[in-house]
Amino acid sequence: MQTMERNTKKARRWFVTGATGFIGREFVNNLAQRSGRRDRITVLVRPGSRASALQRFRSSIQDLLPAEKICRIRVLKGDIRKKHLGLNARAWQEACRATHLVHLAALTRFNASLEEARHFNLDGVKHVIEMARESQSKGHLRHWSHVSTAYVSGSRTDIVSPPELDNGGRYRNSYEQSKNEAEQILQQLTEEFPLTIFRPSIVVGHSRTGRAGNLNTVYWSIRSYLSGQTKFYANPDTPLDLVPVDFVVDAMYHIIDQRMALGKTVMLAGGNRTVVPLFEFTDRICRYLDSPLPEIVDPKKLVRMRGLFALAKLSKQHRMFLEQAESYLPYFCQNPEFDVSETEQLLSSSGIRVPELYSYLGNLLDYCLDQSWGKRSPLPGVGYRSLLMANA
Repeated sequence: MQTMERNTKKARRWFVTGATGFIGREFVNNLAQRSGRRDRITVLVRPGSRASALQRFRSSIQDLLPAEKICRIRVLKGDIRKKHLGLNARAWQEACRATHLVHLAALTRFNASLEEARHFNLDGVKHVIEMARESQSKGHLRHWSHVSTAYVSGSRTDIVSPPELDNGGRYRNSYEQSKNEAEQILQQLTEEFPLTIFRPSIVVGHSRTGRAGNLNTVYWSIRSYLSGQTKFYANPDTPLDLVPVDFVVDAMYHIIDQRMALGKTVMLAGGNRTVVPLFEFTDRICRYLDSPLPEIVDPKKLVRMRGLFALAKLSKQHRMFLEQAESYLPYFCQNPEFDVSETEQLLSSSGIRVPELYSYLGNLLDYCLDQSWGKRSPLPGVGYRSLLMANA
């Protein structure tokens, strides 16, 4: 195990991948707000087809940070899929001076091919290992955070404790498999590096603002419902372990500088204290929106229909809904329970804990409505909920 003492008063040089993602931009926002004047933040960003890396980063975070703080963040153009993270020699040397490495970049699309998922989530980790090794050899690296997922557990339905990875090879999609394979490599390196692996469960918006940047899983179902969808394929008893993004980034920031977290795998989940069954979650949403409950359809029917998709005369919208429903179906059918006892111990002195879902569900839904998710407001700048309240 890495034994060097970490002095949190020393200036820190942060290097963050995945800074334009949902968790990534919230983590960088957290860093920029809390870091000392001597700290430095560098982010690795892949350029888009129509925007440079710098433009992509600034547009992703301009609603969170004032311009003067954004300008202090160094943006390096790169790609985790490439050797040396796609950096030129000078930028690579700069990156390898990092004291705190946070790897958040990943391909989270559930219906990606296994080859594509491995290219991002497995090859990307191998290239980050290369950087961590270089940084440590020069005496810089003080902590390395790798963000995985609680769902490396695949189709298990029992209690999953860290750092368990065995799921009998039963993965529900390429995302889970590629993240599990990456962890298998990293867990062999916990004696060599000051490494902590973080496993968030289903991440939702900010508990106070409702702000979200990811339309996957439960957000897909909320958006579909607001767009008029009245039938969903699901098991109503499925347990949902939801955590707000501010809990995830606050917990990470607190745990990163704890010696007892070195070499650990940390569940960032609610566990049995905050988990809710899907039918109750659905009921609360509908009551808040004062809308009728959707019909919950036996998921086996969607599985049986899969072979008919290619033959059926479906509209483009209907076909897209069914394909997305199939992609998210496993998380609405069965889920494991996560053991968070060690996480709670690491956070015990901080006051950071997963809030009860219903204490902030209204904020999540208000954000959805203010973004006109599924309900287009006829007035510019007016959210759908504002119209509902005005006409009540």
